[in-house]
Amino acid sequence: MTHPAVLGATDNALRLRDGRRLGYAEYGAADGMPVLFFHGAPGSRRSIFADMAETAAQRGVRLIAPDRPGYGLSDPLSGRSVRDWTTDVLALTNALGIDRFKLIGFSMGSLYALACAHTQPAQVERVAIAGGLAPMGVARVSTEMSATARSLYDLARSDPGALRQMMTPLADSATDLLAAIAASTPVADQMLLAARSPWFEADFSESLRGGIEGIACDFVLAAGEWTFPLTEIKATVDLWIGTEDRNTPPAMTRHLASALPHSQLFELPGEGHFCLYTHWNEILNRLTA
Repeated sequence: MTHPAVLGATDNALRLRDGRRLGYAEYGAADGMPVLFFHGAPGSRRSIFADMAETAAQRGVRLIAPDRPGYGLSDPLSGRSVRDWTTDVLALTNALGIDRFKLIGFSMGSLYALACAHTQPAQVERVAIAGGLAPMGVARVSTEMSATARSLYDLARSDPGALRQMMTPLADSATDLLAAIAASTPVADQMLLAARSPWFEADFSESLRGGIEGIACDFVLAAGEWTFPLTEIKATVDLWIGTEDRNTPPAMTRHLASALPHSQLFELPGEGHFCLYTHWNEILNRLTA
């Protein structure tokens, strides 16, 4: 079967009912199976690289990657909640004429993918989570988290204003941000980030287009109480985690596997946090099977 040419980072923007702009990009097969991709923090609609878009096209997938508020082309939303994002996603899919879709949530995006699966059970057919977060209040899920990541979540809980102040200088340079992230990751991640540094820097630059508010808000929401019970999610969820991940350590994904009623866990020996990029083909194959 042949498909139209890769859409490849076709930037678009939707005007929401409250006047905000929601930016998104489309990749893959224009007439394909709709799959929404929720980026990490940092990240953006440009977190999908050229070879990943080509794979989506070959699989007959229409990949839609929206920017969360405060990222990329999306306007910020003061005091936003996780539930606000599920409302934005429903507005986007309605505007695109999509009744049912599948989801990929990477890193911080996993929080929002699971929230959408809970809030929109009739629309979300299946979910893939790579480097997934779990509620920080669950005992021992963050035991193996890097000191850098743990300090961010601790500050997000105790003093969001100080978190924003500490993060502000990061908006000055995507190169420096990439270096800071690499410094606290295992060797497998460092090698991947180095090999694909131009793509990650471009993605992070887009992430920081409006400053650090989008990232800071994500950390505050992830560190707080999750308002939707994981046990009520009806969709099938594939969970992918590198055993060496120290951003979202394996204990987090194992907790998700134990709480989600319909899930399958894939542990990747020797892999790090960025397993999405090393196992994209497998993730997409299972999601679209």
